[in-house]
Amino acid sequence: MTDSKGTFPLPKYRKPAKQTGNGRRAIKKELDALQKTIDSNTLLIETLQRNMAATEKSHNLHIAALSNFLGHDMKNCIQNMDVILTSYGADEITEGHLESLRVQLDMIREVMGNFAQLVPHGRDGIFKVNNLIGATEALTRSMLEENGVRFTKELLEDIDLRTKYPFHSLLQVFSNLIINACRHLRDFERREVLFAVGIDQENHELFFSVYDTGAAVEQICLDKIFDYGYSTTEGSGIGLYHARYICELLKGTVECVPSDRAEYSKRFLITLPFKGLDDV
Repeated sequence: MTDSKGTFPLPKYRKPAKQTGNGRRAIKKELDALQKTIDSNTLLIETLQRNMAATEKSHNLHIAALSNFLGHDMKNCIQNMDVILTSYGADEITEGHLESLRVQLDMIREVMGNFAQLVPHGRDGIFKVNNLIGATEALTRSMLEENGVRFTKELLEDIDLRTKYPFHSLLQVFSNLIINACRHLRDFERREVLFAVGIDQENHELFFSVYDTGAAVEQICLDKIFDYGYSTTEGSGIGLYHARYICELLKGTVECVPSDRAEYSKRFLITLPFKGLDDV
């Protein structure tokens, strides 16, 4: 409504009600709860960002390893064959040359056979556990040889154990542990890695142990070695972080524990719930 002058009167000023102590405490409590939610979400976002970065870098390294695995030996074989085929005419090739070509072809077949181990045989994703260990050895063979590391494996010879997990995710985890061991063994005269597989059928658990003869991890570092970016070998600090991330996704664990074998100084133990054929 307008007044007699045709203007809109201003509302009368009312002094705000005085807040009580209980009111202030309630508002502060709400603000504190909101800040906790913000902090929690910020931490979650940071964790997701680290996981995405670690996964991307680990995938890139894995692809590079696959390419190197296939390309290194294949390239050498093709170069050796090319030397013979481009240097000699049909009437100059001897039986020795033919034998060399046969050897190179056999090597190519072996490389392709090893590469086939890096893929689960079943379309349903079910694979033999021992095949996964064989694929890990094949994928890391180049690094093992370059660093002069002797690799030994203990498999479940009496059990045709089949399971269903993301094959290449586990392959990355095991490869990361082998690569980590190789880097720590560079300054040691005795360089050995043992990959052992175990199963607790009663509790439905699978155990994978990677032992090496390098220096034991100091107690003060046990909580750090799986942290994002932490490294004592000038590496990326991604491998062990990604290994833990994958194991946790699979409802398992990875930890550095005291070695239960006198001939090895360090042990990384992976524990996974066993997923047999009845579970898939």
